[in-house]
Amino acid sequence: MTSVGWKSRLLDTRKSDSRLVNVLLKHGADPLVRCAKGRLAVEYAQQAAADERRIDRKGAAAVAEMLRRATDRASRKAARGLS
Repeated sequence: MTSVGWKSRLLDTRKSDSRLVNVLLKHGADPLVRCAKGRLAVEYAQQAAADERRIDRKGAAAVAEMLRRATDRASRKAARGLS
């Protein structure tokens, strides 16, 4: 899959597919990549988890937490200059 494909899949976290997000992260998807609007995947996931109209809020919350941890790790790594 191209880097654009990875990015679009990771940013489309509104589907709340934790297995897909986990596979993407394990295979090198960058959680710090931003969409054209400047938002991170974790921001989309957090918004989905907060939406009370969603049937799958638990799944969305799981994806949001997974991406939060991945974003934190990637940010710390980048800060140390190891990216």
